[in-house]
Amino acid sequence: MSRGADQPVGSATGVALAAKGDVSFFETTIRVLGGLLSAYETTCGLPEGCDQGLLDKARECGDRLLKAFSSPSGLPYATINMQSGHGRVPVRAPPARTLGVRPAARGRLTPARAGVDRRRGDPCGGRVSAA
Repeated sequence: MSRGADQPVGSATGVALAAKGDVSFFETTIRVLGGLLSAYETTCGLPEGCDQGLLDKARECGDRLLKAFSSPSGLPYATINMQSGHGRVPVRAPPARTLGVRPAARGRLTPARAGVDRRRGDPCGGRVSAA
């Protein structure tokens, strides 16, 4: 993952997080947010240092995912529209998920988002767990 003097390591600027349509809150958290954080950590081992663009994109993703916690219960909706921020219950939700929330998903976002905030020096991560 080497880069020239004028070329960034990551291509985070090309990642569109506001695409139309609903996405799985859980899958987006573990795959997109987790992937961005992993890529950022990987760049920190390079002589050029950490790629701030990857961390900025992870922050944007985390901010968009936080809107899933606007459910009546405070637990995240199972799906969220990354453009509008509206969460909703999937059409074929199993009976155990009739509230449209996934308690396990809440537990996964907390450490991921806290990792972003810790690296940026922003204390927001503590508010996620209290949401």
